[in-house]
Amino acid sequence: KCTVLWHADSSLEHFSTIPVYQTMFDLNNFQSKSSSGSQQQGHVHEHVHGHADAKAGMSFAKKHEHDWSVALRVTHNAEGPKQKRLGDISVEKESPPVAVTLPSWCAYYLLDDHNHHRQHTVLVHTSSNDGADADQVTTTRFSSTHRLLRVGHNVHDMIRKCRTAVDNFHRNGSKRWRSEQITLDELE
Repeated sequence: KCTVLWHADSSLEHFSTIPVYQTMFDLNNFQSKSSSGSQQQGHVHEHVHGHADAKAGMSFAKKHEHDWSVALRVTHNAEGPKQKRLGDISVEKESPPVAVTLPSWCAYYLLDDHNHHRQHTVLVHTSSNDGADADQVTTTRFSSTHRLLRVGHNVHDMIRKCRTAVDNFHRNGSKRWRSEQITLDELE
């Protein structure tokens, strides 16, 4: 089951590396250990930083390491200096998508032109037991993605483009749709 749709990261500096850190938690386990919000928050904080119950954390990570995976597929010039228009992107048929399970507390890197010619997605694997928990995810994945944006593609530029689209819509409504769509595509 896709939790993040197929995509290539947009508005990035060409040929820049994209590092992603991920960790997984069983939030139900955290909630059952403490009924007090402040105690619960402290317990989560300790697990995030690896100080409390490290063996249990490693055991949990090992047990649930196949709950989540990252998948890749070839899509030439989806991003980068030779980027195609959104509707012109085609998926390479001879190269099937590849999914890789990654353990908790790890990082992966999309190097150099990887983002130009490949799309990626995040998949969650659901349990298929016969009980009431069928198709329930047993873990929560937290990730942190670090990107180097191109000049002119920061938050302030996006806000300016959005304001311009909204402020001028009453004048040239039908002509503004294209500009508005491009801005929405950049925001993803």
